[in-house]
Amino acid sequence: MSFQSQPRSLPKVECQASARIPSYHGPGTHRLHIYSNTHDSKEHMALVFGSSIISASLNKWLDSDTRESRMMRGANPELKRVESELNDDAVSPLVRIHSCCFTGETIGSMRCDCAEQLQEAMRMMSNAGSGVILYLIQEGRGIGLKNKLMAYNLIDMGHDTLSANVALGHLPDERSYAIASAMLADLGVFSIRLLTNNPHKVHELEMDGISIVERIPMIPTSWQQRHEAHANGSDFDQDELNHQPNNRDDYLVAKVKRMGHILDIPISLTHTGNDDQKQ
Repeated sequence: MSFQSQPRSLPKVECQASARIPSYHGPGTHRLHIYSNTHDSKEHMALVFGSSIISASLNKWLDSDTRESRMMRGANPELKRVESELNDDAVSPLVRIHSCCFTGETIGSMRCDCAEQLQEAMRMMSNAGSGVILYLIQEGRGIGLKNKLMAYNLIDMGHDTLSANVALGHLPDERSYAIASAMLADLGVFSIRLLTNNPHKVHELEMDGISIVERIPMIPTSWQQRHEAHANGSDFDQDELNHQPNNRDDYLVAKVKRMGHILDIPISLTHTGNDDQKQ
């Protein structure tokens, strides 16, 4: 990637606890790590796939440590020190920086593709046997759930996802990824294959000294179907999407056209969506 800048000072992070999380995404070791940090009071998380990616702060030895106390917080009771070579077989793992989305991931909102992106990242990392999902508590691109719902109402009134945030007195995107960079450092991960369509994530991580050897796009399933239908010269059947509403397409088109996300808009959507919405 090409974004390079002077490294910034990162917040301090510490993994407080970790536990094994069985999932539907195949066999393997998936562990959820809970972090504290010096920037805010939120419990940001890292879902780690594979046994070779290890948290230095979780596994450091405390004066009061016993075998039982280490096991209770999820630290390796046998590990005397964490060294970088422990992560040598996890060179450039898949990484996804994912901001929490209650509406999409918990109650199934069709206004966004957040749940699909999270599930796809989990599937890919489970298949690869290695990876990290950094799950940041930054609802609504950092404006919180209340403001996110108000933004939805503004979108229904004619705004798009960017102008709605601005109308509420916020930046289009108020998220920071410094905590994500600090969490990667704690996990000993400095070279990654990043699952994202967002060039701002690339810029921030590279600014923090993370080497991004590959950017892997997250293409919505519905858009893949539209692209395939166009390539095959067939008509796109909306029924194939289980009558999916257009809200998600409007949202995705706005992120491409207004926020610079790197995705090819399907031909079948080039004359729909928020082109005529108020800016």
